[in-house]
Amino acid sequence: MRGVHSEDYPINLESLRKKCRELGINSETQYRTKCMNFNLPYMPNITYKEEWEKKGGWAYLFPTQKIEHKKSLKQRNTVIPEPKVPSITRVEKKVRTTKPTKESIEESLPMEQDENGILTFISIIIKLRKLKIRDMKTYRRFCCAFTDFPKNPEEYYSDWVDEKFFFQSPLKTVLEKLK
Repeated sequence: MRGVHSEDYPINLESLRKKCRELGINSETQYRTKCMNFNLPYMPNITYKEEWEKKGGWAYLFPTQKIEHKKSLKQRNTVIPEPKVPSITRVEKKVRTTKPTKESIEESLPMEQDENGILTFISIIIKLRKLKIRDMKTYRRFCCAFTDFPKNPEEYYSDWVDEKFFFQSPLKTVLEKLK
């Protein structure tokens, strides 16, 4: 079973902690490199979200590991207010017409999922470009971390051409071929 919470994963964060001790996993780095080999969740912060937040995350899982304090997501996304500038009575704006950029094309297309909860062909290509996944080896390594990625895209998508088209073709080319 693929997804955020596999039936074979330890039932809770305490069980995961015991399993890590049994396997000799003592740090986040070791965990990330060994978790797939021992069927442990790649992102325990999502799998055990409530417990993770209450108990302190990696510090709870590996109490002897020195954890560098990183800015929390809330701190990173805090917008610094712009300084107040005296109001100007009349401002003329010059509108510049530009060609659409790759980012504007990506943002204009919605991330759609099919009836199975898997991203549509164009949506997954956009997401792969954003994640900078450029080959099948990398894709296979990370696809299990996303519940909306198919394990075998070459079999799942009827629009599949080849690996180069899927991972490296410019978005504009992909859109033209699909129309």
